[in-house]
Amino acid sequence: VGKYNIKIFGNQLWNVPQYMGFIDNDEVKHVFASAKICPNLSEPHAHEYGFDVNERCFKLLANKAFCISDSIESIKNIFSNDEIVFADSPENFHEKVQYYLDNPEKREDYIKRGYDTVIAKHTNFHRASKIMSSFGLDNEASAILEKLKELEL
Repeated sequence: VGKYNIKIFGNQLWNVPQYMGFIDNDEVKHVFASAKICPNLSEPHAHEYGFDVNERCFKLLANKAFCISDSIESIKNIFSNDEIVFADSPENFHEKVQYYLDNPEKREDYIKRGYDTVIAKHTNFHRASKIMSSFGLDNEASAILEKLKELEL
């Protein structure tokens, strides 16, 4: 798999040469943003029951990474086929990785749409604003969303 330049990071020891070890949270965003393709792989129960939304797809898109995800119904309910590329099988995953490596210009629109969706709908600013609103603190909720706009994430 040398031509794919695969790197695996994590807190579990993988007994393969591609395993690079643990990566600090402060560095994760740089790894995601610098990779050509970032996979989002779900737990086995997600495949069996069709639900589970891990945080990785949000992190990938928020860091302007190109994401290919396994096809999990709950993730497909949050993100469209225009924001994340979905693969239906390991073979399909491999085909899509090869296609997007061969056609890098096809990744750009996905990256932009995915990033825009996460920033527009799925940040802690949005969650905090909803919580403030639930307490009747509408001015504070609005101020939180205004801060998001100021940051121009």
